[in-house]
Amino acid sequence: MKHQLNTAFFKKIATPPLIAERSPYRISVASTEEEIRDALRLRYQVFHIEHGQHEAPDPEAIDVDEFDEKSVHLIVQEEKNSRVIGTYRIIGHPGNQFSDMYSSHEYVFENIPDSILPRLMEIGRTGVAMDFRNSAVLSLLWQGIAAMMLRTDSRYLMGCVSFFAPTFESAWASFDYLKEMGCISSRFLMKTTPEFAMPRPAEDRIAAYRASHPDMKHEIPSLLRGYLNLGCKIIGEPAFDRDFDTADLLVLLDVYNMPGRVVQHMFPDGRPVRGDDLW
Repeated sequence: MKHQLNTAFFKKIATPPLIAERSPYRISVASTEEEIRDALRLRYQVFHIEHGQHEAPDPEAIDVDEFDEKSVHLIVQEEKNSRVIGTYRIIGHPGNQFSDMYSSHEYVFENIPDSILPRLMEIGRTGVAMDFRNSAVLSLLWQGIAAMMLRTDSRYLMGCVSFFAPTFESAWASFDYLKEMGCISSRFLMKTTPEFAMPRPAEDRIAAYRASHPDMKHEIPSLLRGYLNLGCKIIGEPAFDRDFDTADLLVLLDVYNMPGRVVQHMFPDGRPVRGDDLW
């Protein structure tokens, strides 16, 4: 797969490739075609095999789309054998438009300031091998994201968070609960594109779902809770991803809205330079 390995932006963000080592793992920027392909194979295992979409896959099968060629791929590897066991995809470089982001497939970007674009990174396509879903690997992935933000002087982090919602009622009930909890942006909220539309059911059907699920906090997936604990705000209505049969929510993080304890963990040497408050 053709990739931007020799571009000036890639050399800036990938120098040095190694970000951190925490035995028995290390995190780095994938800086060879082989490492990138290993990340794409891991994504195939996570997104397609675990979701039951393919029963007898080619062991060389990869998960790839048109955004991968212009992305930076973070990888967590086992030190002993260099096996890729975790990955994150990052999109973002000077000159980006919202239309360059993966999220633009799912959302119509309106009423959000273009001024955030030069300092915006989009993350997504998170994949961790089943046997390695532990706090050490997740912590390294976030350490890598923080390093990428510092290397590019990025202040904002955006991405679509997927979760299984058996019905449209359950997805919108979760959205309403998160709104009541103050997790939805009051400044801007993106509508979905027609291809990802998830029409809101009748209010009595949403109310009936909530009545049958009185403790809605258990309906919120751990990955989304993690983003919200970082200080993310939800800036998009529920979208329906038909490829994976999931609901998506668009989240945005301004590093200056992060809790102090999170800042100290992710940015021990200081955050990017402060600017005007987005929210």
